Amino acid sequence: TDWWEGADTTREEIRNMTDRAALGEFVRDEVEMPKEEDTAVIDFSIRPVADDQDNVSLLIAEGRDITERKRVDQVIRDANQALVRAETSDELEQRVCDIISDADPYCFAWIGEVDPDAQTVEPRTTAGEGDDYLDTIEVTTDDRPTGQGPTGRAARNRELVTIQNIPENAEYEPWREDGLERVYRSSAAIPLVQDDTFYGVLNVYAAHIDAFDEEERELLTQLADDIAHARDRLETRARQERLEHIVDSLPVGVYRGTPEPDGEVIYANQALADMFDADSVDTLVGRQISEYYQDPVTREPVSDQLLQRGLIQEKELLLETLEGDDIWIELTAIRTEVGNEVQFG
Repeated sequence: TDWWEGADTTREEIRNMTDRAALGEFVRDEVEMPKEEDTAVIDFSIRPVADDQDNVSLLIAEGRDITERKRVDQVIRDANQALVRAETSDELEQRVCDIISDADPYCFAWIGEVDPDAQTVEPRTTAGEGDDYLDTIEVTTDDRPTGQGPTGRAARNRELVTIQNIPENAEYEPWREDGLERVYRSSAAIPLVQDDTFYGVLNVYAAHIDAFDEEERELLTQLADDIAHARDRLETRARQERLEHIVDSLPVGVYRGTPEPDGEVIYANQALADMFDADSVDTLVGRQISEYYQDPVTREPVSDQLLQRGLIQEKELLLETLEGDDIWIELTAIRTEVGNEVQFG
């Protein structure tokens, strides 16, 4: 048949599937078919039907075009890899905008940051065709015409907004001429929100009208959620690193450990390492906390008090340095929860 004409590899694959189905096996696979100037991915299956004597008398073939679904899956996969590998929020957003602008049917993407005082949206990251577009336009979040486009409305209402026909949509009037010069025919704006934190608006443009069907909107909503979640994770990590830098510089010993009587040190600052004659903080980390007690048995009531009351204030304890010298310390500690793990510090 001519529907796989020119696809030698596919034709051979389907012949093999047909041979297997003729022997009574249900077969299913993804096969590639020529499609104008592109290639379609088909979810193809052959179901054998047996007669009264259990002989295969009929083969029912079914094919479903899943090209669009595969494209969506690839965009999400590429974006998630970028989100995982990014070390900073700027790197994260740039990588995702690059991936979106390189994927059909999109041609341009940018992320805007809202200035609540000026009620404007300023570009933070861009990728694709028309970086200079943002130099020529104004986007606001107020009631002016410049605030009635998809970006302003997405920022105000915290929901996805699409313009499916830029040439004819009245709400796009402030930017229509500049947009049409750069082949933008439809656009979407998606707020980046994690819990109650608003990180900005993801804006995506396509070169044909009606580009944002339900599947595209679901894709962009998922991407926006992933971006906001990843940005929140990176900013939380950055805050923790800043806090640890401050703690590292404190002149008093600070540690964090697991709560059991035989719990371990999982973080220590340099001042604590100096107190216990350690070569470095790494020497302290991983050891049982009871090893630092002059009498390890006295560790248990300390652990019990923290587990039950959650707090110890200015408790004097006799500990022992790594060199075996006795050292009296005054302990103040609090029970905290990091994820699902209880810690002391």
